[in-house]
Amino acid sequence: MNQNAEMVDESLVDMETGEVVDAFELGKTTVIEDLPRYARALRALEARTEMVKKYRAEETERIQAICDAKITKFAETQHFLTSIASGLMKESGKDKLEYPGLGTFRFGMSKVSVNTDEYDALPDDKRDAFQSANVGWFRKKTTIDPDKKKIRATLESKEPVQGFSLNKKHETFTFKVER
Repeated sequence: MNQNAEMVDESLVDMETGEVVDAFELGKTTVIEDLPRYARALRALEARTEMVKKYRAEETERIQAICDAKITKFAETQHFLTSIASGLMKESGKDKLEYPGLGTFRFGMSKVSVNTDEYDALPDDKRDAFQSANVGWFRKKTTIDPDKKKIRATLESKEPVQGFSLNKKHETFTFKVER
């Protein structure tokens, strides 16, 4: 495909021949001798189409990178402002403050969850042996995964479960935007 075609206003210029072709004017003639001009016009249009597609892809990638950077910066700024707001809320001694039309600042508690980091770090042979020795704490899906509900119940009854621990509740701070 020839990339040597340029668009000038609404006309095509074949950069090899210098011929200016108005595609719409070209379509008004219908004699066999015009086929080379049709071919040059079509080649120029194809080149222009490919150039625009390439430009679109490059611009989409560029805009995506700019948007991703802005989203990251917004998230960092939100984290920074939330940290300050959390400190101010602690100083005030309040658990919740509502601002009608804006949103609500609130302290709460996270859920208790099972931490499986130690279990996940076990070598396969030790993990297999552990699963075999504690069948009740695991359920079979496509893969064998810890049954966190059963392990949590065991841990909450103060019975130790090797490789697992409870993530204690911790204070959370949120701002929910009013919509």
